Parts: sequence; structure tokens; C-alpha cells
Amino acid sequence: MAVCEKRIGELEMLIAKIYEDNALGKLSDKRYTMLYNQYESEQEQLQGEVNSYKAEQTQYAKDRKSAARFLKLVERYSNAEEMTTLMLNEFVEKIIVHERDRKGSADTTQ
Repeated sequence: MAVCEKRIGELEMLIAKIYEDNALGKLSDKRYTMLYNQYESEQEQLQGEVNSYKAEQTQYAKDRKSAARFLKLVERYSNAEEMTTLMLNEFVEKIIVHERDRKGSADTTQ
């Protein structure tokens, strides 16, 4: 991710440089447009990768917290001989029920 962010910064500097070169007449409009489009495309792709990495990191952190919580519960109730309502409520956060995919079919799972 750091490599992508570094390259995004470099591309921003390159875009500013070619803009100045174009404004000063050192770079033709055609060449400027071609380079700008290439840099912009690469920058958008890299930004997408950075956003994807950040989303994965966030999800990993959430999953890690959830796993740690679950392990604490398992450890707490490892010697329990029977499941109580309190234990069940701590282990099961929610139950989601959906409608059948095909209505009217008796053998379709919900």
C-alpha cells in the first residue's frame, strides 16, 4: 500500500510538471493530453488498489476482534455441562431468516 501511495504522489508531481511544460510551450497539447491521460489512468488504478487494501485491513481488524471475543466466550464456558439461555444469547448475536428463492416450491430451502 505504501508503494501505491508513493507512486500516486509521484504521478501528482508529474501531472503538475507536464501542465507547466505545456503552459510554457515546451510540450505540445497532443503530447500533454496523452501523458495526462496515462498518468490519470494509472493514478485512478492505484487509488482503487489503496482503497481495496484499506477495506481489507478494516475487515481483518473486525474479524480479529470478533474471533478474540468468540475465543473468550469459549474459554469462559469450556467446562459448562449444559447450555443456558444466557450462554446461548452470548454466543448467538442474531439469526437472519430470508424468504424462499422460489415461492410455492415445497423443496426449496429458505
